[in-house]
Amino acid sequence: MTITRMTECIVYRSEKREDTYLYLRANQPLDDLPVELLESFGQAIEVMQLNLDVDTRLAQVDARAVQAALKNSGYFVQLPPKVPVEELITRTFS
Repeated sequence: MTITRMTECIVYRSEKREDTYLYLRANQPLDDLPVELLESFGQAIEVMQLNLDVDTRLAQVDARAVQAALKNSGYFVQLPPKVPVEELITRTFS
């Protein structure tokens, strides 16, 4: 699927879950999201507003994937990157 137009969205971070972000179409209220998602995500704190296109560089995800999700469901959830077990152990016991 080719997506070429600009998509206006708002990016929220989860107060409950570290490094978890929610991209939401700019004209869509948070209340429209599935209840399970809202409960799991916790308090949504607005981080920024974006005009997203296929050339937008995002730190953890591909802009095309975000645009496709915004088009299909109105939102995209960015989960934290997987951390190797060794790094988790080092963080915990250092």
